[in-house]
Amino acid sequence: MLTWLTAWVRLIADNDAAVEVANHAVTRVASRRKRLRGTDLKLAAHHEAAQLLAQGVAAVPYKHAQHSPPKAAIVEVASEAYVPGPARDATLRRKEERDPREQTTVGRLEMALEKLTPYERLACVSYFLDGASTDAVASLLEVSRERAVEILEGAAPTIARAVGDDEIPDFSAATDEVEVLTL
Repeated sequence: MLTWLTAWVRLIADNDAAVEVANHAVTRVASRRKRLRGTDLKLAAHHEAAQLLAQGVAAVPYKHAQHSPPKAAIVEVASEAYVPGPARDATLRRKEERDPREQTTVGRLEMALEKLTPYERLACVSYFLDGASTDAVASLLEVSRERAVEILEGAAPTIARAVGDDEIPDFSAATDEVEVLTL
């Protein structure tokens, strides 16, 4: 059971965090609900892992701090962007342009998820892959429904382009029907 849960968590967090969150989720669920078996245990562990992510590495920052990195980080990134690099940078850039993941939908989706912040990844994975409603995403992220809609609307174009879909869902519609992405 831990393998699939770790793989799901890897969609949101890095490998080390994924293993830790998956282990912690299974341990917490098993210790609190000793009679759970099979599918019920898997669902409870999945829910627990999502909660752990939402309270940890994928916690939503305050709305006002969402897109404003510290000034020191801006200066550092800006200075790196304009400093001439060694000749190998051109080779590295060409190699990145030919990323083999671009050839498959799954690979493009993986690349798109990498561009998102952890809380955006958690929102998108919950909504598009797990089939959670907008209200459920808001509850998971402990934000208002409107904030959850903003997060999904901000991240959806990246996901849509990756899977070749031009239509962005209307997240503000009050519905529990969710079209789950299948690859």
